[in-house]
Amino acid sequence: MSERFQAALALHQNGHIQDAEPHYRAALDEQPDHFDALNNLGLLLAQQEKFDEAIALTRRAAALDPGNFETQINLADIVFRSGKAGEARTLFETALAQRPGNERALMRYLRVMRALDKSEDALAVLDRAAAFRPGSAEIHQMRGALLNALGRREDARLAFERAVALRPYGHYFLDLAIVTKFEPGNKHIANMEAMQRSPQMPPDQAMALHYALGKAYSDTKEYDHSFIHQIEGNRRRRAQTRYDEAAEMARIEKLKSAFTAEVMRSRAIGDPSDKPVFIVGMPRSGSTLAEQILASHPDMRGTGESTLWHKSVARALGGMDFTDAPTGASDDQLRAMGSGYVADITALHPAAKRIADKMLFNFLYVGLIHMALPNARIIHTMRDPVDTCLSAFAEHMPGGPPWLSELGELGRFYRAYAGLMDHWRSVLPAGVMLDVRYEDLVGDLEGQARKMISHVGLPWDAACLEFNKTKRAVWTASADQVRKPVYTTSVGRWRPSEHHIKPLLDALGDLAR
Repeated sequence: MSERFQAALALHQNGHIQDAEPHYRAALDEQPDHFDALNNLGLLLAQQEKFDEAIALTRRAAALDPGNFETQINLADIVFRSGKAGEARTLFETALAQRPGNERALMRYLRVMRALDKSEDALAVLDRAAAFRPGSAEIHQMRGALLNALGRREDARLAFERAVALRPYGHYFLDLAIVTKFEPGNKHIANMEAMQRSPQMPPDQAMALHYALGKAYSDTKEYDHSFIHQIEGNRRRRAQTRYDEAAEMARIEKLKSAFTAEVMRSRAIGDPSDKPVFIVGMPRSGSTLAEQILASHPDMRGTGESTLWHKSVARALGGMDFTDAPTGASDDQLRAMGSGYVADITALHPAAKRIADKMLFNFLYVGLIHMALPNARIIHTMRDPVDTCLSAFAEHMPGGPPWLSELGELGRFYRAYAGLMDHWRSVLPAGVMLDVRYEDLVGDLEGQARKMISHVGLPWDAACLEFNKTKRAVWTASADQVRKPVYTTSVGRWRPSEHHIKPLLDALGDLAR
C-alpha cells in the first residue's frame, strides 16, 4: 500500500474530502490500476456530485475486479444518482443475479425502481430474494412496503407479520400498524405496549412503537389514549432533530421580499416546456389524491415525491442560495435549471405529455419554478388547517421537517406557509397556480378533477374519475385511500380534547376557526 494512498485513506476516513482527493490522484499517477484508489476516489467524487468522473473511475475499478460485488453496487448507485435510472437498473439486476438476497443492494435497487415507476418488476426480484433468504426480516419488510405501495394491503400485512415474527423491531411494528385495522384485544397492542416500556428499548424503536400505538388506539376508538402516544412519539422524534425556527421564519419572509410581482413579470425566461406540473402544499392536504387523479390521465404520469427539482436548482446555482436567485442568478442559469429538470423527468417518462411532481415542500420554490419554467403549472392542495396539522402530527414521516413534531411549531409554520401561499397568489400571473381544496375535491370529484385537467392543458378523460383503479405504486401515508372510491370521512376528522391541542390552536390563531 503506497504512502500516498495511506495518506488519502486516512484523510477520507476522517471526513477531509477535499484534502484526500489530491492524494488519491497522486496514488493513481504512481499506479494507474490501483483498485482501492480508483474505487475510493470514485466514491469521494460522487459525494461531491462530480458524477461523470466518479462513474469513469468506478467502471475502471469494476473492470479490474469483475467479481467484486461492492464495486458493482457502488457503480450502480453512482449511475442512479447521476440521473441515469435505466442504466442503474441494469447494473443492479446484474449484481443481484449473483447475490439475490443482499439486503443493501435490494434497498438501493428499490429506490431505482421507484423512480422508474417499475414497482411490479421490482416485486418479482423481491419475491426471489424472499425465497432465497426466507429468514431475512428486512427482505420481508421491503416486500411488505412494496406490496402496500401497489395497493395489495392484505399481502403487505402478511409480509409485515412475517418480518415482526422474525425480528420484533419497532419500525416493523409501525409498518404493520399502517396496514392493520386493529380490533380491541389484538395481540400486537399488548406486545407493543410491553416493548415500549422496556428500559432496554433503543429510543428510535420506542419512538416508532408510540406512533404504531397511536394508530392502533385510533382504530379501537380510544382516541385520547391514541393522542397521548402520538405526543410521545413526536416528542421523541423532535428530540432527535435540530430546528432554528427564527431562521426558518426569516427565510420565508425573505422569499416574499425577493420574489416580487416585477420579478415574476421580467424574469420568467427559463425553459418553455409545458410538461412539468408541480403539486405543492402541506403534508396530509389531499395531494396524493390529486396526483392519483392526474396520473390516471393517459397523457400524464406522476413522479411521486421527487427530489429532481431540488437537484436541478443546486446544479444550476452552484453554491448560491435559491432565495438569492431573483437578482443573483443569470439568465443562462435559469434556463439551465429549467431544461435540466425537464430532461430529468423526461428520462423517467419519455412518452408523457405532462409529468406531475408531488414534492410538497416545493411550495417554497414556487417563484423560482415560474422563473425557470414559465409554462409549468402548479397545483396547490389545501385542507382545513386543524385537520391538516393533526393528520400530519399523527404520521411518522422519516426525513420530514422537525416542526411536524411539536404542536406549537407546527401551527406557527402552518401560518407562515399560508402567508407565503398568499404571497405567491399575489405575484404570479393568472393561470399559473390552481388552489384545490380537499373538502371540495371529495365533495365534487368530477368538477374538481375537470378543473385540474384543464389547468394542466390536457383534454378531459373519464379515466381520471376511476383513479382508484390506476395501477401505479403510491408511496405515501395515503396509499390505501387512493385505492378506494372517493369518500368524505376524513373531512372534519376526530379531534382530541382542546386542552391536548391548545399549543396548536393558539399558534394557528384565526386559522383554527
